[in-house]
Amino acid sequence: MTIAVQLSNGRSWPSHRASLAHFELMLKRYADNEVVDDAQDHDDLAALIERYDLAITAGPAKAGTGIDHFERRRYAPHVGSTATFWVVHTHGDAVDFSYVVAVRAQPKSDAQQFACACWTAVQPILLEAQKRAIELYGDDLRRVPCELTGNLLTFEEARLDHVGMSFAQIVVSFRALRGWSHGAPEASISALENGQAAAFTDSAIAQAFARYHNAVAKLRVVAKGPNHVVATGRRDPKIRRPIPL
Repeated sequence: MTIAVQLSNGRSWPSHRASLAHFELMLKRYADNEVVDDAQDHDDLAALIERYDLAITAGPAKAGTGIDHFERRRYAPHVGSTATFWVVHTHGDAVDFSYVVAVRAQPKSDAQQFACACWTAVQPILLEAQKRAIELYGDDLRRVPCELTGNLLTFEEARLDHVGMSFAQIVVSFRALRGWSHGAPEASISALENGQAAAFTDSAIAQAFARYHNAVAKLRVVAKGPNHVVATGRRDPKIRRPIPL
């Protein structure tokens, strides 16, 4: 059966084969020890790391606590060794990852529900943060400039964008810090039903995630729509109008 591949940055392919071909060609475009400096390539790899970390729950998260950039490296200096992508974290350490494993991995349903419960936990915080952005940076018509384009946005036209660590990477990092390799303790997340989002049944977990999110998240205002996804996971750009949490 053909299985489509959908990444969190909006990129998709009709099959594993098509996705693998995309990343294989990307790897060939770079020389050994070269930084992946194309914005779209970086964004695709950041989204692929998210897919990997949501599916492969054994061991530390590949995204670490933040991505600085990606490089093509070899496991050994001689020419015959295997070349692959390496993710360099914001603290300077680096780890390799297999794009083949990441493409073929299917995010587990418990990890997805955990991420959904985390989103539910911070929704009120993000709503207040967006209102705060309007108060801090809005013009007389309560419009805030988009960090990517400079276009003025109303509250309804804007959304908050996680920079440096994407929201999924924050979720994976929190889960790893708590020692939950498969999501969360049993019965700690409410079931999805009647269109309602999953949520933590234990308020202490929801509060702990909210505190962690607020400590590490960096937010900026961007326009709703497809152009915002290129910003997610980008190499920690300077935020002109930072939003306090």
